[in-house]
Amino acid sequence: MKDKHKISNGVKILVAVAVLVVFGIFQETRAAEDFSIILSPQNPGANTMVSARISSYHFDVDRSEITWEIDKKIVLKGVGEKNFRFTTPDINKTMRLTVYILTDKGTAAEKTLFFSGNDIDFLWEALTSTPIGYKAKALPVIQSKIKITAIPYLSSLEGKIIPSSELVYEWFLKNKKNISASGTGKNFFIIQLKDFDDCPITLRVSNFDKTIVFEKGIILSANMAEPKILFYETRPLEGPQYNKALQKIQLENNEIAVRAEPYFFSIDNLKQLSYEWLMNREKIFSDELPNTLSLRTPEGSGTSIIDLTITNPVNFMQSAKNSLEISFGL
Repeated sequence: MKDKHKISNGVKILVAVAVLVVFGIFQETRAAEDFSIILSPQNPGANTMVSARISSYHFDVDRSEITWEIDKKIVLKGVGEKNFRFTTPDINKTMRLTVYILTDKGTAAEKTLFFSGNDIDFLWEALTSTPIGYKAKALPVIQSKIKITAIPYLSSLEGKIIPSSELVYEWFLKNKKNISASGTGKNFFIIQLKDFDDCPITLRVSNFDKTIVFEKGIILSANMAEPKILFYETRPLEGPQYNKALQKIQLENNEIAVRAEPYFFSIDNLKQLSYEWLMNREKIFSDELPNTLSLRTPEGSGTSIIDLTITNPVNFMQSAKNSLEISFGL
């Protein structure tokens, strides 16, 4: 199964783990002599290449005639044909794998596995701040929250899609079930990243009678992402000029308005953020809005350094600092 959640910018956010338990496999056995079908991977998802191997302590597999069938069609037959490779069905499809064995003792045995092409897609949303119109994804940071929404693809053995209203969601955080987040139709989960450790989340989805069960996980991490500040010019009639972030300003007019945008701070606490502006290491005060500052050209010429520190008093580990160089009269 392909990993659909790696982040191209190098930030470790969400990584899909398709190695957990898939109970989309059902077994029927009719055997005078017992045997096992060993699968690798043991719990395959949809459209996955699988290696199957016959094992038994009751008869000599290498001297037995083995027949493999998929959906009642013979795909492999012969003495000692104990290994077979196949691909599980696509999402919302089913497949029947049957093995017939005429053992070296002359007795018959058979076993059937039913594979249902189940899967879960995860959509994630970091509940952190970005400017209006920001086209990239907001990133999670330490002490921020992430909302994970699950889109399950579960089907019955008849190949019928099971409606989401008939599914039960069980969410596990670090292998411990979250009772309040679990239940019928509860396809989303909100987690706060309290530290920098990897945080494994597992979702188990099942129908009401638990004949169809599928489980998949993701890993959350706040590593390599942190809050930051970018400066933009804001114009009276046009608003913030988000197409270009400012690092240096050459004051050519009498006045310029600068807007500071806090990136990746928890959105729950945006109104509580603390802004500390300094000009040449001396404290100055912003305009009516704490994230805006009007700069006027002084007499003479020179350079000034504007420093801004933004802190989150609720989530104390969320803070950022940036500087802006202002040149005038040169």
